[in-house]
Amino acid sequence: MFAVVRWVGSGFLGAALGGCSGEAAGPAADRPARVAAMAAAAGAAWQAPVAAEVWAAPAEEGRRAWENTCLPCHGAWGAGDGTRAARLSPKPASLVESELPPGAFVWVIENGSPGTAMAGFRGRLPPNALRAVTAHALRLRADGGGAPAP
Repeated sequence: MFAVVRWVGSGFLGAALGGCSGEAAGPAADRPARVAAMAAAAGAAWQAPVAAEVWAAPAEEGRRAWENTCLPCHGAWGAGDGTRAARLSPKPASLVESELPPGAFVWVIENGSPGTAMAGFRGRLPPNALRAVTAHALRLRADGGGAPAP
């Protein structure tokens, strides 16, 4: 997994080992400030519509990229309940419950989230895999997580 080193400008610097660092990063109470800082850094991209090429990414590629990079922290259905989630502070975001606009999802996946274990994937995943995992995350959110009924 990525070991988040520090926030620099519009992204994280980290060791390329996966997705989240698995280490505690900061209190959940800091979330409003983190979101405001990310929105300011993202500018217009925060509210931008998701590009057509993201939605066109192959679903199977997105699922595989999710399993390899996101599942340990965010869980199979995006609820923030992956196997590493209990060790993280703040806990990984639930994509299902998120109120972030779709453009913000894209920005956070590409650039990471300051003060959390979420490292950005721009430059760590090939562009096609980055688009595919972003589309998968957005589909999980749209499907309410898509978890099978008990």
